[in-house]
Amino acid sequence: MISSERNKVLVDGSVFYQTRYHITQLLELAEMYLLVEVSPLGILYNDNVTAISPAGELLWKAQVLPSVSGAVDNPYMSVRETEGQLWASNWLGWAVQLDPANGHILQKVWTK
Repeated sequence: MISSERNKVLVDGSVFYQTRYHITQLLELAEMYLLVEVSPLGILYNDNVTAISPAGELLWKAQVLPSVSGAVDNPYMSVRETEGQLWASNWLGWAVQLDPANGHILQKVWTK
């Protein structure tokens, strides 16, 4: 069983993968795991979505969404899979579809 605790991904209680910051979401998919790390207060950390393989290897970091509002602090808050598509959302009201092969942004949608 896979789970997260602080900045660690655990499989059956053993450390499988470790991140820099606290993991706020762990999404298990057939071919990968997606992790969302918290962006700590006072630290600019916008590339906070990571994909790892079932073997615990880094596959990619999600492309950072360029800010359209001028705000430089633009981290992702959540990820989801919808009808086979990967989506990440940020606190500014944008959702982006991510390419599951490399984490690049395929499209962006305003959600607010």
